[in-house]
Amino acid sequence: MKYKYGFSLLYFLFYLTLFSTIAWYVCHSITSLIIPSLQSTRMCQQLIAFHTASDLFVRDIRKTDLFSLKEVTPTRLLWNDGTKNIEWHYYNNTLKRTEGNYHKKKWKKKTTSIIATGLDNVIFTIDSINDKTIGIALQLIPLKNNKKTLNFYVAVRHHES
Repeated sequence: MKYKYGFSLLYFLFYLTLFSTIAWYVCHSITSLIIPSLQSTRMCQQLIAFHTASDLFVRDIRKTDLFSLKEVTPTRLLWNDGTKNIEWHYYNNTLKRTEGNYHKKKWKKKTTSIIATGLDNVIFTIDSINDKTIGIALQLIPLKNNKKTLNFYVAVRHHES
């Protein structure tokens, strides 16, 4: 009887099934564990960006000594801090901050920064007593999860002369 070299079809099918099962398990692990983890990381980074945007907004309001609002809409806030004009404006899922010279409804010289992206809406609300602004509320509504709005409030400083 002569010895035959090679593999039988039964061994081939067994190893093919074994390696296919291992490959399926690895792919399943990647899709069920790693991809949701990456999505969670992105959501966390976006939440940190929204809180950073609110910190910048609070900084702008709190460092202003001469607070005079020029234009106020639910999605736009423009004021003069004594030396320059500052605008916070929501447009096209983006919150922007513009600083410069604003005269006769036009910007003469400006610097614009994108503060936050991925927003469904931004709402500015002014609190006032006796025509004196006492605080401003900022509401950020995320684009992906608009049920979880982020609300921030900053008190306005007034210096008595």
